[in-house]
Amino acid sequence: MSRMLSLFASGYAAATDLATSGRRAEARKAYDALLRQTITPEERVQTLMAAGKLAYSAEQYRRARRHLLAAGRLAPGDATIQYELGCAFENDPYGCDRRATRRYRKACQLNANEPIYRASLGRAMIRIRELTSGVNVLRRAAKEAPTDVAVLEVVADGLREAGRNDLAFNILSQARFLAPANGDITRLWSRAKYDLAAEQQRITLRSQQRALPEGHPVALKLRFAAHPQGQVRRDNGCRPASHLGRLKAYNSDLG
Repeated sequence: MSRMLSLFASGYAAATDLATSGRRAEARKAYDALLRQTITPEERVQTLMAAGKLAYSAEQYRRARRHLLAAGRLAPGDATIQYELGCAFENDPYGCDRRATRRYRKACQLNANEPIYRASLGRAMIRIRELTSGVNVLRRAAKEAPTDVAVLEVVADGLREAGRNDLAFNILSQARFLAPANGDITRLWSRAKYDLAAEQQRITLRSQQRALPEGHPVALKLRFAAHPQGQVRRDNGCRPASHLGRLKAYNSDLG
């Protein structure tokens, strides 16, 4: 038994070294070879999670989900697996925000003490148009980790998508007060300050535009100034999505 354990440990270490050195194809084959062996359930979960992370880092999201789902069946109480499954659904350009929301919610149920799980859940809820609940979840995540950069970045991103630049600015102003020497928090605060100022400017321009008669040349200029990205085409057959597809990710996922 000790020999089998040593064989697994050496094989797993070799596969991990290959992954760390960037030799992904060889690492994937090494993990697959381990999974074909007779190993304990705990070792299988460990290997599946490592293989899933490797596929995720290569933007092969379907392969990553396949490994993580298999690991989740063996360890249904593992919150980390559920969280990583949520990431694999959310960050896939052809994934599903609703499935990501379910996985993040499950991760929060299994481990309520991890703010990044809660922050990710709040942002995913906003992306499926559960705005009020999503904003409340993001508020709670920021309250639980007021100076955690990773959590605050997700919170700010979610509030920006919800159109709550004012709340993002307030949360990051508090974080900046608590950690004035943290450059990453200052960077997030500067972005929130810019977003809030740009939003207020657009509101002012729209107000000025409505005060002018339709077709007035100044009103036309104000309309384009209020929408700096230009006109957005909205076809009846298209649904709004939270993110666009990336050809690189699609091609790598087919490999």
